Amino acid sequence: MSCVLQPTSYKNTWKSLTPICYAILTIVPIGGIWNIAISKVYADPTRGGFTINYIKAVKWAALSMFQSIYILTALVITIICTSVTLYKLIVLPNRIKAAEKSLCFTMPTKMSQALAYLNLSDGIPEVYPIECDKSWDSYSEMLIYFGFFVFLGIGLAAHLYILISILFTKRKIFKDSSFFQIFAMDSIASVVIILDELFFIHLFLFVPPLCRTISPWFFRPTFIPKYVYISINHGRFMKSLAQIFMVLNRLSCVILTAPGKYEMLWKKYVLPSCIVMAVLPFAGTFNIFISRVLIVSMRGGFALGYGKTIKWASISLFQSSVLIIALSVTIICTSITLYKLILLPGRIKSAEKSLCFTSISISITFVIASSTQSLIAYCSTCNLDTLYIFQSIAFDTFTVGTAVIMLMSNKKLRGSMFQAVKRVSIVSVTGKMNSI
Repeated sequence: MSCVLQPTSYKNTWKSLTPICYAILTIVPIGGIWNIAISKVYADPTRGGFTINYIKAVKWAALSMFQSIYILTALVITIICTSVTLYKLIVLPNRIKAAEKSLCFTMPTKMSQALAYLNLSDGIPEVYPIECDKSWDSYSEMLIYFGFFVFLGIGLAAHLYILISILFTKRKIFKDSSFFQIFAMDSIASVVIILDELFFIHLFLFVPPLCRTISPWFFRPTFIPKYVYISINHGRFMKSLAQIFMVLNRLSCVILTAPGKYEMLWKKYVLPSCIVMAVLPFAGTFNIFISRVLIVSMRGGFALGYGKTIKWASISLFQSSVLIIALSVTIICTSITLYKLILLPGRIKSAEKSLCFTSISISITFVIASSTQSLIAYCSTCNLDTLYIFQSIAFDTFTVGTAVIMLMSNKKLRGSMFQAVKRVSIVSVTGKMNSI
C-alpha cells in the first residue's frame, strides 16, 4: 500500500522500517505461543501415527484463540490495504513502476491461494466425504438446471450490457448520474452471483451425474468451493447495501427539489457509498474466511456449507440483519418517494421520475427475496430443501429482475441496446450482399 501511496519516498521509508519489521516478526509470535512453552506437550495417537498436542498450563490462553486474533487482525488489515492499493492503481496507473505494480497484484493472489487452507474450525476431519443421493431422477433435475441456465443467462447478458454501457460505451451519459454509479455496483455483484450459480451452485446441485464424479475433488480443503461460497455471500450483501443506497438516492431526489442540491449531495457521497458496498460485506463473511467450507449432500447433488469457527457468527444471522435493515429502509423510503411523486408531480424531471419508478419496481422484487431469507432464518418447522429452492428462485428473480427492470424502464439504455442490435443486423446484411 505504501508503494502506491508514496511512490517516490517508498524505498527510503522501508529502508528504515525493514529492521523493525524483522524484529516484530520474530518477537510478536511469542505472544501467542508462550503458553505452550510452560505447558506439557505430548504425542496424541491419530490414525496410523500421532499428532502433537499440549495440556494448557493457563486454561484461558488457548493457542486457537491467539491464532484467531492474529488472523482476524491480518485479514482486516489485508482487506483495507488491498482495497486502497487497488483504488490507487486505478487512479494512478502510470505513477508506479511495472515491477512494483506486478507485486501489488501478486499479494491479493497469494492471499486468495491461502484462503483454502485458512481453517480454524474444530472437529472437522481433513477428509470430509459425502454420499450422493441416487434416488433423484437425473433428467428432471437437469431440466430444472436448464431452466435456471436460460433464466440466469438472460440476467448475466443484461447486467454485462448495463455495466459496459455505464462504464464504457455510454460513460459520457451516465458518469454524472449517482443512481447509475450505485446501480453499477449492484450489477457487479449480480454478475458474480450469476457466474457462481451457473457454473457451480446450480450445476452441481441439479446435475446428479456430476456429483459422483466431481464431489471427491472437494472432500479436502480446496480453493474453488471457498471462493464460490465467499463471493456469492459477499455479492448478496452488496446487493442488499446497493438496495439501501438506491432507495435513499431516489428519496433525496424527490425531497431535495432545489436546483442542483440533489446532484451536489450525491457527488460528494457516491464514492463513499461504493466503498461501503464493496468493503462492509466482509463484516458478514469474515467467519467464512477463517472456517472450513464443506460440500453437503442435497437433492441428487451437493451444496456448500461451512463449519463455523466462531459459533455465534453465522452467515444467516448477518444476512437476516442486513436484509431486515434494508427492508425497513426500502419500505420507508419507497413510501415517502411515492407520496412525494403524487404530491409534487411537476417538480421532478421526467428522467428522474422514471428512475424513481424503476427503484420502486426493484424494491418489490427485493421484498420478495428478503421474505424467503426470513423464512429460512426463523421457520424451524419448514422443509429446508423446499425453502432452499424457493429462496434460490426468489434471489435469482431479484438478481435478474434488477437488470430487466432497468432496461425496460430506461430509454437511454434500451435505445443504445437496440442501436447495437441494428448495427449488427446491418453489418450482417451488408456482408451477405457483398458475398452475392
